[in-house]
Amino acid sequence: SAGASGNTTGQSPGEQMKREAEGMKTRAQSQVNQAAQQAKQQGRRLIDEQKHNAVGHLDKIAKALHDTAKSMRDQDEQTAGNMVDQAARGLEQLSSRLRDQDPEVMFRQVRDMARRQPALFIGGTVIAGFMLARFLKSSSDEQHSMGMQRSSRHHGDSSDSYVTSAHANPDEVVAGRAGMPPEMPTGRRNY
Repeated sequence: SAGASGNTTGQSPGEQMKREAEGMKTRAQSQVNQAAQQAKQQGRRLIDEQKHNAVGHLDKIAKALHDTAKSMRDQDEQTAGNMVDQAARGLEQLSSRLRDQDPEVMFRQVRDMARRQPALFIGGTVIAGFMLARFLKSSSDEQHSMGMQRSSRHHGDSSDSYVTSAHANPDEVVAGRAGMPPEMPTGRRNY
């Protein structure tokens, strides 16, 4: 009887297990779909953040190129200055497109271009990488240089001499190597 077996729905145990399995499958699919949606939203946020960062870097590079072009024109290098200015305008246009365009459309366009013209895509990627590396290196060098200038102003110019011993040889003090073994660096750059 149905009451004796614990089955109150009138279904056979096989049918009941099948129904429970379908319910578990539906819940699992729902959880997978929910997780996929969350991952997609998080991915979009990350892409938007990276897009914003890329636009900022492109704007900085374009400004640096405009400054370089102006400097070149000031030094009577009109042709080179105009070429650099044109490159800066191209970066500004790219930055504007990045800022205004949906990332999914952008990725689709890049993927399609890479399929149609792989050599151009690879070459452009390499050139962009070199330009970005040069920009980041020059920015880093600039920040390091500015930090050294601030440090020098803050601590006073420590000149090139180091006196580490009360009994230093005056000739070594003038050479900037007082009390230091010959293999130790002096901190001076020889240009």
